[in-house]
Amino acid sequence: LFTKFMLQASTNLHDSVFRTVLRSPMSFFESTPTGRILNRFSKDLDDIDTQLPVFASAALQNIFFVLLGAGFVASIFPLLLTAIAVLFVIFLFISRLFNRTVRELKRLESISRSPVVSHLGSSVQGLATIHAFKKNKEYQRFFHDVLDQTTVCLEAYQAAGRWLGFRLDVMTLTLVALTALMVVLTRGDIPSALGALALTNIAQVGSMLQFTVRMVAETEARFTSVERLNYYSEVLVPEENEERETTEAPHLW
Repeated sequence: LFTKFMLQASTNLHDSVFRTVLRSPMSFFESTPTGRILNRFSKDLDDIDTQLPVFASAALQNIFFVLLGAGFVASIFPLLLTAIAVLFVIFLFISRLFNRTVRELKRLESISRSPVVSHLGSSVQGLATIHAFKKNKEYQRFFHDVLDQTTVCLEAYQAAGRWLGFRLDVMTLTLVALTALMVVLTRGDIPSALGALALTNIAQVGSMLQFTVRMVAETEARFTSVERLNYYSEVLVPEENEERETTEAPHLW
């Protein structure tokens, strides 16, 4: 049901943007590179159709599991609530910084892909002219330049994920160590089975925490594609209105 709802919203967005672009004046197509338009209707739309529902669904499910596991461990060791609260504040700071950074990196990666698509399209259309004037190497060199720019943005996007993973691993080890310390300090006060279950749950929560944050960040990053598509439907001014005044022909016609 959730995926169906997301796909229906994507279909409505596509129809709205496509109708707006078709009704745009010729000045828009003369001033906008073809690759930029194709990128909106290919990669950006693919992110909305195939990746955004998956990431959003996984993020919601894992948030529920993380909260449930942390609550279970806190019910066994109430003193851990203080450590969890402190780590949660640190986690919010890191997550906010990461989400803001990865959102901008995703936008840069999407923008840098447009020259690649535009250059490929113009190369295919003018292939005979390129061969006639022997400009093959120049076009190859320009293609490598724009491809390098896209790769740099993608590499920075991947590096941000590794930056987050390291810090979340440190937080996970801290939680596991504190839970193990509580098991040792409360030996004899609580059953050994509950202590082992708490250690198992906190380890699972720690492993799921990194995946959850990545899913939330990926979901927010994919919303840049929604923003880029929605920009066309909000900013572009149609050449004429769809509703036209109709006049009936005289009866003598």
